Amino acid sequence: MALPSSAWSDSQKAALVQKIVSAELTLEQACAAHGLSVEQIKDWVSIFRRSVRQAIDRQLRSTLSLQGLEVAELSRPEFSGELSDLDVGDLLQTIQLGRKDATITVSHGGGQSRIWCEAGEIFDAESGSLSGEPALFRILNLDQGSVLADFGPTGRARRVNTATPRLLLEAATQRDRKLRARQRIGDLRRVCVVVSSVAARHARDLGPEELGVLSAFDGSRTLEEVVTGIELPQHEVLEIAARFLEQGVLSLTSAPLLAPDALAPLTASSGAMAMSYQPFAGSVKAEQQRLPFWVLASGALLCSSLGAVTAIAYSVGLEPEQFAPAAAEPELATAARGSSLPDAPVPSSSHLPAAGLTTPALQQLSCPDGMALIRGGKFFMGSDSSHPALQYAQPAHLVSVDSFCLGQHEVSVSEYQQCVSRGACQPAHLSSDLGADEGAASVSKQRHDEQCNAGKPGRERNPINCVSHDQASSYCAFRAARLASEAEWEFAARGQENRRFPWGNTPATARHANTCGQECERWHREVGLTSELHGVMFDEDDGYAGTAPVGSYPAGATSEGVQDLVGNVFEWTSGGLYAYDRTPRSNPHGPVNSGSFVIRGGNFKSGTPEFGDPALRFAMPGDSYSHGIGFRCAANAR
Repeated sequence: MALPSSAWSDSQKAALVQKIVSAELTLEQACAAHGLSVEQIKDWVSIFRRSVRQAIDRQLRSTLSLQGLEVAELSRPEFSGELSDLDVGDLLQTIQLGRKDATITVSHGGGQSRIWCEAGEIFDAESGSLSGEPALFRILNLDQGSVLADFGPTGRARRVNTATPRLLLEAATQRDRKLRARQRIGDLRRVCVVVSSVAARHARDLGPEELGVLSAFDGSRTLEEVVTGIELPQHEVLEIAARFLEQGVLSLTSAPLLAPDALAPLTASSGAMAMSYQPFAGSVKAEQQRLPFWVLASGALLCSSLGAVTAIAYSVGLEPEQFAPAAAEPELATAARGSSLPDAPVPSSSHLPAAGLTTPALQQLSCPDGMALIRGGKFFMGSDSSHPALQYAQPAHLVSVDSFCLGQHEVSVSEYQQCVSRGACQPAHLSSDLGADEGAASVSKQRHDEQCNAGKPGRERNPINCVSHDQASSYCAFRAARLASEAEWEFAARGQENRRFPWGNTPATARHANTCGQECERWHREVGLTSELHGVMFDEDDGYAGTAPVGSYPAGATSEGVQDLVGNVFEWTSGGLYAYDRTPRSNPHGPVNSGSFVIRGGNFKSGTPEFGDPALRFAMPGDSYSHGIGFRCAANAR
């Protein structure tokens, strides 16, 4: 009769593991003979490995002692576990917070891979023939295997120079792309063959990487074997394979090689980087209930970008304080709370331009000075990305927008002061709304108060910031204008050609936008706010650690001449947050009486590509005022 697992002594567990290691028993035989599961035996193997290490250390110390050399007991802490329970990204983030030295060994089907950290920063990585960043991203994309972290000096020379937060953000982006490509392909356990006649037609257009992937499909290897066997980033291999399948270059020839339940499907949450922002205490503990790392990281990014009251609740139904890292100064709050978002109300003519203009009339439209004419059309609003920062931008859906006018640049300090001087506007705030719990004397509040532009000599051409939604609306009314709707704002950024960015389809550089680059990283270091830095948009200096004079980045302008839609300051829009769906809409507009309003566009502290995506949307309390938020005006075309 088989003993229950709880009745096994440690010595009995070790004896069974030794029989499996010495091949006296196979894993299947051990499970069958003793009524055990594979997971139970895995747990016992982990215990056995630790005890073996401790036994070897004791024997070594005893032998050295006989030779007259007394050495202290090995005390370097270690942690081990399975990738199914602990993501390597979690471990790296915790190591960074604790500024610890560590060597992480990941054992997987392809052998062993390693990551070395010094003072919390990733110094080097090796996986097969890959080294440095390519090896790191390959390791962070592993779904199966075991992890062993050994804490102590590594003595490793540095080959990875990118900041750890930036690396983890890029890794998560790659995982998102991997997920989407895998969803296009389906089951990876199937075998593919090359359809020669179709491949010949496409061969001329294939690059060396695509040809390398194509040559790996020899008719005997599964998609999964191809993906893991090519030393290209896995998301790129999957994207190439998905495209080949859709073009007919590849053809599926067999059903899955395993039973459907033998391989867990990849979901948006499987292997997601997650961690607890608890102080490091010499060891790492896998959390039973973990928040996705991207929820934490994205919340922290917004905290350092805007400067309002609470942390963003990306995960619907969770309280904002759950997302604020313990080691960071929380700066931002959104009003986007609750279990659901309201539907978009019927557009009101007081907020949107009139519909149904004919082509002749369109040719005669004009705009006030300082505004660009945005001719109406259709575009796909929102995003199908599963990235948590774009959660409220899902799904992409067809929207038509009538012609309107939009300010060519954000409203400047001097322009806003004209309204104040005439008594039509309230003065901009001289401090940033960080919440009472921040403390008036905190370094963070002091530094961010300094970034409010009103009354600061030399910043007359910088965008006005530290203004509430009402203040922004009052200024636009003073100019016989209004704030843009979300749909208008995004249409201006994307155009009918659905550009990735306002300037085109190439990623942001220091020529395109005032976001977080080298200057931003340097400023955080100089003022002692490195805990608020969460990556850089590009490894260049864009010239301004704070806001820049409006119109300083002409290379980032749209074809109509609208500048600074990405970066500098987030911009208030006219409506609140509402739920998207795939229903085509005409001139949609968010609720105006919810007490919160959507901001768009990223700002000078935005440090990830998602914050340069025109689809990005968050809601802020209408009465908040931040150093990271300004506005521009819109008007009906005449």
